[in-house]
Amino acid sequence: GFYIVGGRINGQKAITAIDSGTTFIIGSRRQLKKLIEKTPGVSYLESDGMGYGVFDCNITPNVTISYGGTDFKLSREHVARGTAGKKCLLSIVGMDSGLPLETWI
Repeated sequence: GFYIVGGRINGQKAITAIDSGTTFIIGSRRQLKKLIEKTPGVSYLESDGMGYGVFDCNITPNVTISYGGTDFKLSREHVARGTAGKKCLLSIVGMDSGLPLETWI
């Protein structure tokens, strides 16, 4: 199962479905692009209808998820998921899933 709760991702309001079985954090492509524009060192790219964040593997992007006033800063092992060429992939991807209200998972 999962829980629907309000939260923030890097200060940006978000409706989230908390699902402990999900490897990636998934939002709409529009939401991801907006988030990446405000995350230093991360660039947005689209491929096959998906949105991705890419960054130099020598840095750790600052990604913080907040629930109920408590911040959870993602560590290096949680923020990077694989590589694309010489760049690292952000563990947050954009996909237009059709969930209501552009819910993040």
